[in-house]
Amino acid sequence: MKTLTCGVKPGSPVRHILFRYRTGMSVRTPYRFPYSKYPAVRVAVFFAAGISFSAQTALPFQRLFTVCLAVWLTWLALEMTVRHKLAVKIFRVSLAAYLLVIFLSGAFWYDFHQERLQIKQERVLLAALFPWEEIDVEGK
Repeated sequence: MKTLTCGVKPGSPVRHILFRYRTGMSVRTPYRFPYSKYPAVRVAVFFAAGISFSAQTALPFQRLFTVCLAVWLTWLALEMTVRHKLAVKIFRVSLAAYLLVIFLSGAFWYDFHQERLQIKQERVLLAALFPWEEIDVEGK
């Protein structure tokens, strides 16, 4: 069996050049999105994930608000701790809490606007009726 590398060490640039020359194929590395250049992309993705999560689940508004507030206060406490004592573990937990705050903020934002929309729809329904008309509601 004939090798294509002619005894060149694996991973060396010469090996890649020989591989391309003899096979006509190139060695590609997978594309990675540069998150460090665009930090707002992470925030937008987590916010959108929170909106999607809230749209798919039926969490009560007050419970979601309470959890969001508790995680936000925890994140603030962790940030104050990181400011005074630089530890890698605390920093990572603080970063996870920050991303969770963004996620829960998206869920809270969706629930808040859905509740406002529901109140507006009820007002429109009541405004469209005459005082002598009755409301019939059916449900399953």
